[in-house]
Amino acid sequence: MNSLRLLAVFLLGAILGGTGAAILVGKKAGEFYQDQYMNSVMDQANVALHVRAGKGEKLLKTIETNMPEYAVAIDKSFREHSQAVDALWMIKAYYQRSGQPVPEKIKNILNALPAKPPTACAARLKALDAAIKSASKP
Repeated sequence: MNSLRLLAVFLLGAILGGTGAAILVGKKAGEFYQDQYMNSVMDQANVALHVRAGKGEKLLKTIETNMPEYAVAIDKSFREHSQAVDALWMIKAYYQRSGQPVPEKIKNILNALPAKPPTACAARLKALDAAIKSASKP
């Protein structure tokens, strides 16, 4: 009887502990997602503010200057992330479409990517093409 009571207490503790841990992990994951979303919104607002203030060229130069470092950081530190190839492919698409020369330090990184863009990149590039096409119509 005593060992049955001990087993019941152990199981109840394990269930409560597991539930508490799951709630805590879920809350932290939700906070991380919210943080990422807030940073994305702030970045978009920052871009809009720069463009409205006539500082689009300066912002473009800053982004172009930092883009090789983004590619290197993704390749070295985030290569296993599920969106690493997507992010690198968008960088590759930037150089392909802008005509800007690919910096030597990232040529091998970009050349190692799959020949075709991942679905997420293809969709973004298709939307961009459609926006450019509709803007050029009278």
